[in-house]
Amino acid sequence: MAVYLSNDDVRQVLTMSACIEAFDSALQELAEGRAANEPRSHGYLAGPRDGTVFRMKLFHGGVTALGMYALRVLTDFLEPRTVAGMERETQERRFNKILVFSLETGDLVGVVEDDFLQRLRVGAESAVVARRLARHDAEVVGLLGSGRQAVTQLLGLAEVRPLREVRVFSPTAARRQDFAVRMSDRLGIPVVAVDEAVAAVRGADIVVAATNTTEPVLHGAWLEPGMHVISLVNSDKRLRRREVDDEVLRRCDPIIISARDQVANDEPADIFDPLRAGIIQWDALTPMVELFASDHPGRLRDDQITLHKNNGLAIQFVAAAAVALQAACERGLGEKLPELLSSSGRQSRLV
Repeated sequence: MAVYLSNDDVRQVLTMSACIEAFDSALQELAEGRAANEPRSHGYLAGPRDGTVFRMKLFHGGVTALGMYALRVLTDFLEPRTVAGMERETQERRFNKILVFSLETGDLVGVVEDDFLQRLRVGAESAVVARRLARHDAEVVGLLGSGRQAVTQLLGLAEVRPLREVRVFSPTAARRQDFAVRMSDRLGIPVVAVDEAVAAVRGADIVVAATNTTEPVLHGAWLEPGMHVISLVNSDKRLRRREVDDEVLRRCDPIIISARDQVANDEPADIFDPLRAGIIQWDALTPMVELFASDHPGRLRDDQITLHKNNGLAIQFVAAAAVALQAACERGLGEKLPELLSSSGRQSRLV
């Protein structure tokens, strides 16, 4: 019988460290051909209010070792707004669930709410890549953004590097100050709010852009040798958003992406604008799974500037949902779903 896990259930059983290890294993499975990962698809229509847009996002994949295949479904409304003179795109989520199916029976075995899990997933992906590309002595983080995604970025990085200090900038002073206080307590290290984006970046070992901007907030001229850069904002052919400028792409090597088929499908502005301008070439883009190939060298020199465009793989939702479902089952959490939803019942015959 299928189990429904609420966000509260997931919060009780899913940890950042468990997510990181699950992602590591799932990516290794994908690298060795024992997982399926399909590109995310987006559908758009006019929203209920002037200027708003309805969006549906679908993402699916499976991992043989887990015995599971999952479909992630999200609907939301997009609306442009201006914050401190900068363009932003607000996202009002309405439906956000992961449907998990058994590879053995084909039946639905779980429905997992995907608010808390999604934020943990993004932080865990950044951590998995940073573990392979950030310098081993990286200890200072420059953070642009102070929202919910910024929280899990720091939690993930703290699992893989001995962080000593974080400097954070976001456009609203009160929000960045509050974030600094909360995260200082949570991480047990100084998290300092600064008044300019460049002040957060200067001297950092790892730079994270965790914003919802539609125009670049991180500039390549600010980057210094040895930095590892992480950028979160997503875009596609319909929703054009940029978080880093062309110079960031020009200065970084390698440039880690989710997957080439995803980039080709979405044509994200951060990547495709520099491609079209000839600033970078297609073969400069390294799919994340290649970091898990036995012959990938990872970081070659301490002075390399590396970039990770964090926009996800479907197998990450499978891995995180599998961990949550198993832990919830062991603790007796979750709500049983009606048999009608979890089983196809007797097969009908076509005559």
